[in-house]
Amino acid sequence: MDISSFKSLENTAWIEGPEGSRFHIRSTEAEPYRQRLLALGRQHSHRLKRDTALQQKITVQAMAETILLDWEGITDGGTPLACTDENKLTILAIPEIRDLIASEAQDLANFRREAAARDAAEIKSVS
Repeated sequence: MDISSFKSLENTAWIEGPEGSRFHIRSTEAEPYRQRLLALGRQHSHRLKRDTALQQKITVQAMAETILLDWEGITDGGTPLACTDENKLTILAIPEIRDLIASEAQDLANFRREAAARDAAEIKSVS
């Protein structure tokens, strides 16, 4: 296993969603999110301060690209919904899901628990 695969999991966690669904998310403190949000903000800096709809659109775009990594238990008409870029935007358009993911991505305790679980699993596999 390449060490870079571990780096890609830093600051990530699986969280519980409604009706048995689960979401794999990255922390809002992680560099990819902060950098993407900044880049998107720069593209629209002349309108950003006074346009709350644009602020939300930029935030959702950055979340889709860097925060929401995967999911389980999400269906569309009973068919499992693939975690694609387009479907991420669809999921994040649902206010309850967007708010859940945003809130959990800001809760650093989620990522400390996940890191501790990864460390414990690594220790077990070595011994």
